Formats: sequence, C-alpha cells, structure tokens
Amino acid sequence: MYFVALKPKNNTKKSVNVQLHRIEACDVLSKQVAKSYLGVINQSSTKQPQNAVKNTDIKITQCSYTQKTSKNPKSINLLIRSALTKQGAENNKVVFGSGIPQGSKKIRGYGNDAFWTQATGQLNMLYKHNWYILSVGGAQANKRSLDDAKKIATQIIENS
Repeated sequence: MYFVALKPKNNTKKSVNVQLHRIEACDVLSKQVAKSYLGVINQSSTKQPQNAVKNTDIKITQCSYTQKTSKNPKSINLLIRSALTKQGAENNKVVFGSGIPQGSKKIRGYGNDAFWTQATGQLNMLYKHNWYILSVGGAQANKRSLDDAKKIATQIIENS
C-alpha cells in the first residue's frame, strides 16, 4: 500500500482589507441638517437604543429631531449600526443582499447600496461598512416619503 502526500495548493484569494469608519448618529445628522427639513426643532436626542443587541462587532447609536409644533409634528430619526470589526461589516452587508425585506425597493446613488421599505417608511443605506436606517416625516410610516428621506440622506452621506 502506498500513501501519497498531497501538497496543498497556494490559496490565490487575497485577504480583503476592511477599513472601518466608526460613526455616531448625531455627528452626521447635525442640527443644521434637521433644521433644513423641520424648521424650528426640539433638542436632539442621542442614545444607545434600549433594545440594542450588545455585541463587540457593531455599535448602535441613534439620533432624533422633532419639529417644535403641537399638531402632527414631523421628525427625523437616524439609527446607525457602526461596524467595529470585519465580522460587523459583513453582518451589515448581508442585509443589503439576501436580507432585504420583501416588498422593499433598491435605490441607487445613496451610499454603497440602499433600499426603501414603504411598510416601515425607512431608507436603509450601506456606506463605508456601516448600516444607516433613516426615517423622515410623520409618526406613521405612511406619512413618510422616499423623496424627503433622499434629501436628508444626501446631507448625511456628505457628513459621513
């Protein structure tokens, strides 16, 4: 009986260098950006969402501004899943491939990838390995428009 030792092939795949850009939501959704859409605003609130999954791969931050009006105020809400590791970056990317919710519409020109979900009234953008979730308009999803979200998204991407 003879045994043949097989020499492994050289792996021709190059490892991908992932540059991570950690972002805080209120750093990119500034008061000026909020005022451009809402006019007179209440103070911003930034926080780690209470129901956020604690994880070493991503950091979740949130920023909100609301119109200073008593009747049907509009608001801007931004949640960012900032990748802290290569695995966090991969987790964010999956959502924009096989993880897009049914009924969502792909949007071009916003970050590296984007989609709009009318059911939630949210524009989801992947930019520099971070996942941005933006809602602009009324409290109910049907009171939010893609056009309004695009206006704010352009300014957020410029600030990122």
